[in-house]
Amino acid sequence: MKKKMFSILIYIATISWMVFIFILSGQNGVSSSGLSMKIVKFLREILYPNFSELSLSQQENITNNMVIVIRKGAHMSEFAILCLLMFSSVRTVSKKIEPYIIAPVFCFLYALSDEFHQGFVSGRNMAFTDVLIDTLGALIMLGVIYLFRIIYLKKNKEKVNV
Repeated sequence: MKKKMFSILIYIATISWMVFIFILSGQNGVSSSGLSMKIVKFLREILYPNFSELSLSQQENITNNMVIVIRKGAHMSEFAILCLLMFSSVRTVSKKIEPYIIAPVFCFLYALSDEFHQGFVSGRNMAFTDVLIDTLGALIMLGVIYLFRIIYLKKNKEKVNV
């Protein structure tokens, strides 16, 4: 019963995360940029306490670089989490190699659909580079999962499929 309940909860979490990504992708360009700028301003205050004393060109350069890192980092993080959830969902069905294949392929396809969706949102555009960044986030998570499973197996000296 516990295993079935876990399966149901992980499926709900996976679908909920997909809906969350869809909602974020549906934000218009002004809302999306505004959210990014709030994060940039917060981090800028911490990382650059003398920001206002810098030249305008330095301020612009720092802000633009931070926006890129925040936005692309958000893409990677969203899809890293989706990969973890999808991997766990597939694992509830199969303990074999399939989760290592299905999870990243699913994330890639969902990233494609996410960018397609953004193409219809005001002030947003489609960018295949974002699909690649999303997929990179998923692949990094897959590597983390693999490493954690190896460490766990060595620690417990069990012979189980990684």
